[in-house]
Amino acid sequence: MQSPETAENQPSASSTTAQAGPSKAVNKQSTEPSSNMRFLMGQMKMIHLMMIYPKFLYHMRRENVEESRHIREEQDRAYEESARRDRDQAQQIREEEEQTQRTVILKAQLRERFPSTDGSEGKLVCIRLPDGERKECCVPRDSISKVLYEFVFCNSEICSPFGIYTCHPRALVDPERAVTGLEIMLIVEEGEDLIDPFTLVDQGVGRKPEKHSDVLKNASQTRDAFIQSMSFHRGCPHAVRRSELLDDIITLYQENQPKVFEEYPFQIKFVSEKAIDAGGVSRDMFSAFFEEMYKVYFDGANLLSPIVHPGMDVSVISILGAIISHAYIVRGILPTRIAFPTLARFLLGPSITVSSEVLVDTLIDSLSLYEAGIMKRASAEAKEKQPSFSSDLMPLIISVFSRFGVRQLPTPLKFQHTLSQVATYEFFSPLPSRS
Repeated sequence: MQSPETAENQPSASSTTAQAGPSKAVNKQSTEPSSNMRFLMGQMKMIHLMMIYPKFLYHMRRENVEESRHIREEQDRAYEESARRDRDQAQQIREEEEQTQRTVILKAQLRERFPSTDGSEGKLVCIRLPDGERKECCVPRDSISKVLYEFVFCNSEICSPFGIYTCHPRALVDPERAVTGLEIMLIVEEGEDLIDPFTLVDQGVGRKPEKHSDVLKNASQTRDAFIQSMSFHRGCPHAVRRSELLDDIITLYQENQPKVFEEYPFQIKFVSEKAIDAGGVSRDMFSAFFEEMYKVYFDGANLLSPIVHPGMDVSVISILGAIISHAYIVRGILPTRIAFPTLARFLLGPSITVSSEVLVDTLIDSLSLYEAGIMKRASAEAKEKQPSFSSDLMPLIISVFSRFGVRQLPTPLKFQHTLSQVATYEFFSPLPSRS
């Protein structure tokens, strides 16, 4: 039994329990977040999601864009590959049709060269074709066997390499072999390693092509014969100043036509220079004159064409043509930097005709490398017969054409015709229309 003091000093169990209960509640309340704290945490999560979500969307959109771009690139590549195959197939078909047409025309032209088959005017040869058909061919006795290959090519359906063989002994006939020693009966056989008829056939029947040196030699002989056939008189040397060579030579030909053309040998004397013209002085004069002429009356990046300045006397162009012709006659030299169509018109007069293909090729050659590349690319696209040029090429074509005064927009259909018109104007317009 406790004393009263002891009982007073010790709390009762109920009071202890009562005191312990609120402390546990306080601890529990301190560990769990309050409603305000939960609200703030929720707001922080929302802010965090709002910060992350745009980046997530950006990455998602970027992946979608890259995937779409990859799909478009694959589609573009597939379309370009399909278009390329179609173009190649169409080009192959066109080439085959053109080759067939050229073959028909070539065979028809060759067939006209073998009108006689009776053997009265040459050697009569019987040729058996691969299908068993026999053909009789009459060729001149001084011909070579190339004419036999041409005869077989134009009188049969053969378009692949073939060979002509003798019967006894069996041997391949060389196209350069004379026909006089051949047998009357010959056999034709086809084979990939034999003679290609397209590379064998040329403009002459059984004739070897002339060498370039032979052509120049014949031209020189023709010029000498022409000079000898004319009546000339000996004249005095014409004095010119080297410092005023261009004006002096033009004045000389303006004031002394046609007497100056009747002088042979034509002689020149440079003022203040001691030299006797035995051909070298006048040759030097013409060469120096051509260089001065290029600077004043011609223009071009590579090949030159005549130009007309405002207020210029157009009759000077005729004088230049006379000087160029006279230089070739008396000294055999030509201004080689002038474009071929212009030079041909200078030498042969306005009656000369130049094909549009030569005009276009010469025009492209006369351009700079950059402009020539544009024209060649445009020509390639024009052959594809597209409705219009590519978007990156059109402004380049316009820039080149505008330099020649062309105002119309070029189209692939009329591109070659426009080029031909530009070339005709460029090479011929400044030249006189009458002799």
